[in-house]
Amino acid sequence: MGAFKLGLNWGDYGIHGCNLPWAVGRLVSHGCTRLYPEDIKKLFAMVPMGTKVEYIYEPSQIAFAQAASFFSVHDDVYFKIRS
Repeated sequence: MGAFKLGLNWGDYGIHGCNLPWAVGRLVSHGCTRLYPEDIKKLFAMVPMGTKVEYIYEPSQIAFAQAASFFSVHDDVYFKIRS
């Protein structure tokens, strides 16, 4: 799990580091959000105790940064999007 974990108030779930880089961003966990060790270390220092967390389910995303556009589409693994 690593040296840092941001606990969530629903069960034993949290946001924590991972020593398996291939597992970050994949559905291999039982509910935790895994980050690269260097990312959780930075995030842990920035987040005050009691910060509210909201998970948003978005299988498709679009972003704009530095004059570039990014678009990603993922399977609706939880079948929450109606056709």
